[in-house]
Amino acid sequence: MADSVNDSSLEARVARLSPNQRALLEARLRQQPEGGHRVVARTLASLSITHVYGTPGQPAYDTYGMCAKAGLRVIGTRHQMAAAMMAAAHNYLAGCQQAVTIVSAGIPTANALGAAVLARDNCWPLLVLATSTGNTSGTSGHFMALDAVELYRPIAKMVARVTETDGIATAIVRAFEIAMDGRPGPVIVQLPDHVLTGLERPAVAGLPSRAPRRVEEPDPAAVERAAGLLRDAKRPLLIVGSGTRWSAPFAALRQLVDALALPFITSPLGRGMLPDDHPLCMNAIRWIAQSKADVVLVLGARLNWTFRHGRLLPADARVIQVDVHPPEFDRDRRPAIGVASDVGAFVDALLRVSETLRHLDADSPRDPEWPVSLRDARKSAEAKREALAGIDAPRMSALRLGREIRDALPPGAICILDGNLTMKAMEQMIPVNEPLSRLSPGASGCMGVGIPFAIVARLLHPARPVIAICGDFSFGMSAMELETAIRHRVPVVVVVANNDGNSGSLRQNAHMGAGAESVMRYQPGVRYEQIMEMFGGHAQHVDRPEEIRPAIERAIASGQPACINVAIDSEAPFPRD
Repeated sequence: MADSVNDSSLEARVARLSPNQRALLEARLRQQPEGGHRVVARTLASLSITHVYGTPGQPAYDTYGMCAKAGLRVIGTRHQMAAAMMAAAHNYLAGCQQAVTIVSAGIPTANALGAAVLARDNCWPLLVLATSTGNTSGTSGHFMALDAVELYRPIAKMVARVTETDGIATAIVRAFEIAMDGRPGPVIVQLPDHVLTGLERPAVAGLPSRAPRRVEEPDPAAVERAAGLLRDAKRPLLIVGSGTRWSAPFAALRQLVDALALPFITSPLGRGMLPDDHPLCMNAIRWIAQSKADVVLVLGARLNWTFRHGRLLPADARVIQVDVHPPEFDRDRRPAIGVASDVGAFVDALLRVSETLRHLDADSPRDPEWPVSLRDARKSAEAKREALAGIDAPRMSALRLGREIRDALPPGAICILDGNLTMKAMEQMIPVNEPLSRLSPGASGCMGVGIPFAIVARLLHPARPVIAICGDFSFGMSAMELETAIRHRVPVVVVVANNDGNSGSLRQNAHMGAGAESVMRYQPGVRYEQIMEMFGGHAQHVDRPEEIRPAIERAIASGQPACINVAIDSEAPFPRD
């Protein structure tokens, strides 16, 4: 009996296995089940995610810990919206998905929603991993219960709720792919606490295959028609948008502009894709250029509110629109030619069409006065702004601040613009001559992006100075992220254009009336730089224009996160085009 028992023991049964069976068993035994937190981290690492941004909370504490152990850089922010903004901006600047945001259960998920709108409107990929506790239906009274899937459904390209630990990897990989498929945008995966604390079965451990990103090639016939329209145009115009970032055809764009002597303007986020100092750049007179063009090539831009929905273009102007998202062709201004294509692939194809590269001869219909008249108008507009910016008053205007910062910026600096009046003035006064050297809220118009975007830009470009220029209103929306910069040792410079409120006194006087309780104007003379001083960073206060350059030089030289509070005129007029 004893021998019979021994023969059926585990050891005896293993001894009777063939070498191949024994190897398979040993492999299965080595493949230990993993908890959900670790599956999240392993999946993100396999997708080449390098950064996680978030404000840790339940039930995501262990998720953050596992991400750090997996080698990802975890940046802990003071607010979930700032974290999600950082992840979206990181992906845009990097040109690929390197960052995600993880949000804890309940209201924190809602706090990140604004950044998802920003990502949607700017067409930036953003993967939101929203954790949850208890029953998210909201009917059982669970603490911090919120259904993130239904909350994000109207905004996101994809929403998914994972119901068991085995489904984590598949859901994250699928969301990752969809975020960049076609027009980039936000996606969300909800991870309940029982999924994160559960174990993934060894039989399904591993990662699903990841499909390569598709590059939409243009229809050759459409390229030929576009080339013909451009060749026969009298007053052609190129509009460049931020969608060009994903294929980054910067050298080819420059070649196209030079070959066709093509005047161009850009969207705010498209600034620098072609240099502002190019003689054919007409950003200073964008409305004039649009109003007189007869053929308009739109690359990676949408004719949305940024371009007045195409209404500034003449009614008979022919539009060639290139976009990876064909439904865009059915929006405000129906193009004469709509090309569903990656921008870089289209530009390469257009350059290969020999007719577009011929120098314009005497028989060309091109109006020789077209670029000349635009350059004259540009010169006049720039001179007028310089004159306004040069006015020496007791308190400087936003335009004067912009001029002083422009003249103080070191080579290679990246500028982040945030605000309303302040952002408008900086756009007018500070040129951008290198790709991806300017970030702003873009199409969403979202405020509070200045400090979050600056932190990301410096993380990605540690050798380049990064200066965020914020109005006092927008500064207040993310001021606590100065502490994030201190804690993570990210030496950004934040300039606060302090005009005592939302557009200074202009809106208070216009909408509330003289003598009314101060609603739109803030307490005068707030010393915002003292927030940075409290956190232990470099802090300065500036009253005079001649103090701007030395202040910026000292801030950069300090090697610390810095805040410069600049007193500007609260009643200076809003900068107009």
